[in-house]
Amino acid sequence: MKKGASIYEEGDKANKWFYVKSGTVELSKTADDGKELTMSYALSGDFFGELKDDNRPTHALRAEAVEPCTIGAIHQEELQRLFFSDKEFAFELMNWMAYIQRSMQLRMRDLLFYGKFGALSSTLIRMINTYGFQDGPAIRVKMKLSHAQLAKMIGATRETVNRMLNQLRKDGIIEVEKNTMLIYDIEHLKNMSHCEGCPASICRL
Repeated sequence: MKKGASIYEEGDKANKWFYVKSGTVELSKTADDGKELTMSYALSGDFFGELKDDNRPTHALRAEAVEPCTIGAIHQEELQRLFFSDKEFAFELMNWMAYIQRSMQLRMRDLLFYGKFGALSSTLIRMINTYGFQDGPAIRVKMKLSHAQLAKMIGATRETVNRMLNQLRKDGIIEVEKNTMLIYDIEHLKNMSHCEGCPASICRL
């Protein structure tokens, strides 16, 4: 898939599950007023997608390749066959579904309970856990998300994100260098987001 390609749209028939072999996929929801909210990202090694049932035969989200991707797909009928014929597969599948639900609950908690600053702080921590590495006294994060993409993740405008990032810079919490961000005080971000110390496997983009 090329960057910007649509893998499926809201309302498309839901009869496959997808696997990211390489690249990054954005899963988003569009409100009635046209505002978009990024629900999550599927990274290399992740499954994503929705399966039809009697109440919802179509996709509720949109999936878009935000960089060149290689995507695998498996039909729902084949998933069902594997689920009933392979107990180990069924167990791992249930674990994955529980992981997705837990991750989504945490994102909604950050957004609804702790305001825009809390949601941004939580998103920066997720970026650290996904792309960060220690660089002297700071944690360096390769910036794979634009300010507009950060805004879509927390339900804010790009201007609001710019103001909040500028405030964090003034406070000495972060510093931006070209395509990277340096985090000097992750504990401040944890306090802002009321961090519960979830494992990095859950607290990630």
